Amino acid sequence: MWFLLSSRLRQWLFMVVAVPLLGRLLAAIGRWLEARRGSSRVSTELQRTGALLNQRSRGQQQRQQRWGRRGQATGRRRGRRP
Repeated sequence: MWFLLSSRLRQWLFMVVAVPLLGRLLAAIGRWLEARRGSSRVSTELQRTGALLNQRSRGQQQRQQRWGRRGQATGRRRGRRP
């Protein structure tokens, strides 16, 4: 049934499901390596890559939380003076 889905829908599903799972898996492996053998370049890069994938997969959600729905960083609305 996978082949019946459009290319855009498959790409969206991949980004929504597979990328966050891969990010969490890489970060968990990096934490496990660091706990087991101490900090190393491999464990650091695995954690960094996991964080990057998680950040990219939740990018729009985090931007809305940080900036609000309309895109302003402060409580001021565009066009209004305090």
